[in-house]
Parts: sequence; C-alpha cells; structure tokens
Amino acid sequence: MCFGACRELGGRAALDRARVDDGLPWLILSRRMSGLVDVLAAWDEDDEYPHRMTFVVLHPDTPLPAEAEVEAFFCPSFWVAPNSTSYSSDYYFNYPSPGDWHYLSLSDCDEDKATVAHSYLRRVRAGDTCMEFGIVGDDVVTPFLEKLQAGLYPAVPGVDAERGWAFTRLALWTKRAADVREFLATVERFLERMGGVVVAPEVLDLAGFRRVYLGE
Repeated sequence: MCFGACRELGGRAALDRARVDDGLPWLILSRRMSGLVDVLAAWDEDDEYPHRMTFVVLHPDTPLPAEAEVEAFFCPSFWVAPNSTSYSSDYYFNYPSPGDWHYLSLSDCDEDKATVAHSYLRRVRAGDTCMEFGIVGDDVVTPFLEKLQAGLYPAVPGVDAERGWAFTRLALWTKRAADVREFLATVERFLERMGGVVVAPEVLDLAGFRRVYLGE
C-alpha cells in the first residue's frame, strides 16, 4: 500500500497542496516523517525492492531547486505517473527563500496502490536543530561532519567545516531497473547544480561520479 498521509499527484494538474505561511515547526515535521522512516527501514530489508541505491553529497549551503524546478529536476517520471504520491515533502512550503526546504519523498504506485518505487531526499545543514537524515536506522550526519572537520574530504568551494556546509542524502528503492538510470541522472544534476561531491558510499567528484556510475 501507499503508506501514511500520501498526497496523490497523478501528474502536474493534480498538485493540490495546502500551503504553510511560515513553514511547519520541526516537531510536527518529525512526527509526520516517523512513519516514513519505519516504512523505508522495512523496504531496505525487503527483497521485493531489488534495486536500492543511496548517496550522501557534501555541498555548499546554497538554495535547493525551487518549487517550479522540482518536477523536472528530481526523477521527472515519478511526477507524471498516474498513481504517484508525495509523502510529507516540504518543497512547496512558504519558507523565506524558495530553496530553504529540507526533504522530498516521492512514490510511484501500481493500480492497486502498492508501492513500486520510492525516491527520497533529505538535506541537513549547519545550524539545523535536527542532525539526522532519518531515512533508515541510526542515520545521523555526525560521522560525515567529523570527517569534514578532520579534513578527510576534498576541498569544496563554499564549504567551511565551522561556518557553512550541507549534507544531502539521496536514496532510491525500486522494483524496476529502469528507475536506476533516472535516479543516477538526478544525482548527477544535483552534484552539478549544488557544486558538491559524493562522500558516501565513496568519495567522488562530478567527473568521478559520471565515470563510475554513468560510464562517461
């Protein structure tokens, strides 16, 4: 089934969403995400989803793509699928800057509303109260931040271990091999747009990511 308070998208015309004037308090967001974390943890151990990938990207604390760009930027086919849903995403909230949002959750379901594929993004940046990606298990940012502070990552313009940084986890669970290519293209766009480097599962700049994962 599609889990939790899924919002059915069914293409661009069906994006009927309630707006929040000043964002939503983190306590409320964390409660709404708790069910999703349990679901993703189950998926991570479920052979029903044979294609699973996750990357952590270190990048400057610059705005994420704004709402008008999101559908074309992140796994575009998910947005136009007839049974697609978005679970507790905040890219459309009225934050002070359109790029201040933190997470995106997309699911594609079959005609029986069973989830076929799920794509997820969660950003944590310097100054955030919550230092967890919150995707599966004990998914905290601390180990990555400690490596950044120890100088174990390549220098990234605009990233300062003490004053300004952001880590974003992008993840995919799917039954369809075809979704993997689209997800990898999304990660490639993210690296290029944000000026970042992959730091997990291995350290790769944009050129390295293209070579290893896209065969370029």
